Amino acid sequence: VVAIQQMFLLDSSSVKRSLELIAKSKPDYVYVNPGICTAYYPVLKKELPCPLLVGGLISGRADIERALQAEANSVTVTYSRLAQILKS
Repeated sequence: VVAIQQMFLLDSSSVKRSLELIAKSKPDYVYVNPGICTAYYPVLKKELPCPLLVGGLISGRADIERALQAEANSVTVTYSRLAQILKS
């Protein structure tokens, strides 16, 4: 069984609380939503003991590239045209 815990970045309080819960639950992966909050990725990567999956509000190649450059391990998308960008 693989556990993925979702983390919603609403404000600094939600980030703090999510990190506390993740420390207790020890998931295999953390899914961060919305995925466009790249400024938080380096902090999250430092605090999280697992890979960082991101998604939500990803609207184009630039968002995907920013997420990956900001240390996300993987980016999820809904639209098939964006999935094609990930394959290229």
